[in-house]
Amino acid sequence: MNDGMTLDDGLTIGRVAKAAGVNVETIRYYQRRGLLAKPQRRYGTHTRYSRSAVSRVLFIKCAQHLDFTLDDIAALLTMNGTQRCQDARSLGEQKLATIEARIAELCDVRSHLRGLLAECARNEQSNCCPMIDSLTECSSVPPCGVADPQIAPFKTGAAAKGKDGAAVPCCQD
Repeated sequence: MNDGMTLDDGLTIGRVAKAAGVNVETIRYYQRRGLLAKPQRRYGTHTRYSRSAVSRVLFIKCAQHLDFTLDDIAALLTMNGTQRCQDARSLGEQKLATIEARIAELCDVRSHLRGLLAECARNEQSNCCPMIDSLTECSSVPPCGVADPQIAPFKTGAAAKGKDGAAVPCCQD
């Protein structure tokens, strides 16, 4: 279907969004954040975007897929000159370290959950549930020495002690 618009006429915000696989509100949000320039509106016409706007949005989405925040992406978009690759590499190394720490934390969570599930399987005939008991015990004391359990629930670190002096199961060393 041709509605009479050529590529030279530019793209509407809807077409940019569709081409990039995002919502129109995402385009507007990126503009408010300064990640995407808003093109000049010609008098009496709709705002038209160049094809480079689609590339910019796709760049943002690809960077988000690599877990870069919008602030990180803003920094990446401003990198230029000879320092460009070094700066991008430094930001990437920081991101990788964060991801690796999160993976380690998730491995601890997985291990703990597997243990609870194994206890549940061993106690199928019992009226008590090791998982619920563990979560109840964990919620009754500040986790891992944190004074306010609502600030940092289920954080890992040095084991907190329950009422009976035993380590609270939600905390891992």
